[in-house]
Amino acid sequence: MRKKHYRGAVFLDRDGVINVDRRHYVKSWSEFKFLPSVFEALRLLKKNDIRVIIVTNQSAVNRGLMTLDILLGIHEKMLEAIRKHGGEIQAIYYCHHTPAENCECRKPKPGLVLRAVKDLKIDLSRSYLVGDSEKDLELARSLRVKCVWITERSTKKISSRVTQWTHRHPLSAKSLCEAVDRILHDIQALNLP
Repeated sequence: MRKKHYRGAVFLDRDGVINVDRRHYVKSWSEFKFLPSVFEALRLLKKNDIRVIIVTNQSAVNRGLMTLDILLGIHEKMLEAIRKHGGEIQAIYYCHHTPAENCECRKPKPGLVLRAVKDLKIDLSRSYLVGDSEKDLELARSLRVKCVWITERSTKKISSRVTQWTHRHPLSAKSLCEAVDRILHDIQALNLP
């Protein structure tokens, strides 16, 4: 699609976007299940030289349901599987705090994304966020980035009134692959370097 280096990034939530979201948290590698078409979507982003950063709340650590070492082990195995299938994740930023700890990194607060922007020199105005919760939508609005909401629910109310995709008006998709398709079309239409 492009030959120039893309200065933005695609920020992904983890649970519900990359893997199946579990009601009682993903606490081990055996509980981690990739969603369909995730590998294809990540291959497309890599093929187009678009950086992918995961930003995820993982309060199971501070809730005492798993250790930080277990979380890091899950992430290492996830990255290994993604690389094996031709994709690439540039970095993972996680918040292990509970909501009661009121930290600056727990989504929908922007701490994780702002750290990534600083560390990796990302142009936020050329970036996108893909998530599956209201927290992700709120984060995208606060950062003023375009968002794709992964949902099986009908979002006709959102799409019927929206004439232009903006940070205030997310698009919906049923999978990460569909979300990536929308993002790539938008980058191409805007001719973003």
